[in-house]
Amino acid sequence: KVSSKKRKFLIVGKCWRVDVKDLWDFTEPDWQARLSKHAQGRGERDIPGSEWSIDYFVFTKGLFGEIPAFALGRGYFDNWLIYRALSLLVPVINATDVITAVHQNHDYLHHPGGKEGARFGQEARLNMELAGGAGHLFSIEDTTHIITREGVKFILSKEQLRKYLYRLPTIFPYLALPVKMLR
Repeated sequence: KVSSKKRKFLIVGKCWRVDVKDLWDFTEPDWQARLSKHAQGRGERDIPGSEWSIDYFVFTKGLFGEIPAFALGRGYFDNWLIYRALSLLVPVINATDVITAVHQNHDYLHHPGGKEGARFGQEARLNMELAGGAGHLFSIEDTTHIITREGVKFILSKEQLRKYLYRLPTIFPYLALPVKMLR
């Protein structure tokens, strides 16, 4: 749906976080439908702070140009992707409501600092620096479009317009003075 309407794009979304305690049989023909039902029935999607979580992203080849050497799976690299797409005037499309992405809950034993270390540790701090600081971190709330069952729709509420006006100097520094005068 998106590629037929947009030449360049970034699709983002949130996933269902769910416990999967038993082995899942991926050889069964209806495994996807059963997993989707399981996630939506027993999982969580809109937990506090999740607007900063961008659990998946799909983009056109070559969209970002050179990407800083982010540590993937750590904080802030995904938020920079939204900033970068907006700075390139590329639609950022929220597909949360039409894509059922599932994230199996897990511990953080793989990281010496545990969950907090993975989210806010040295690698995350380096990602923040590579992203250009907190001002260059955008969330799923900054999307410009949404995918519905009917297709891709441009979204712009008064609240979003105010937010975009506030964030324009970050995306386009040359607009800082005109935006300041407009405010």
